[in-house]
Amino acid sequence: MRAPELRLTAPFVYVRLHDGRGRRGDYTERQLDEWAERIDGWRRDHDVFAYFNNDWEGFAVRNASLLRKLLGADPAAGQKVPGERT
Repeated sequence: MRAPELRLTAPFVYVRLHDGRGRRGDYTERQLDEWAERIDGWRRDHDVFAYFNNDWEGFAVRNASLLRKLLGADPAAGQKVPGERT
């Protein structure tokens, strides 16, 4: 099965991550790394907002923290993603 085409249709990017591809909403590091690469490309020219579904097993918090780290921030140390607004 071919992946869907991703097209920008607004001056910002909104990414809603709620699938985890059959892992009860949990993303693998590889999946998040792929999203980090996409987001890194988009954020050069657009504001990017990424949201994780708040699943009942608590994967969303861990997944969001890992995505932030992959984008260049250590959330545990209070660091921001480069270019992140306050």
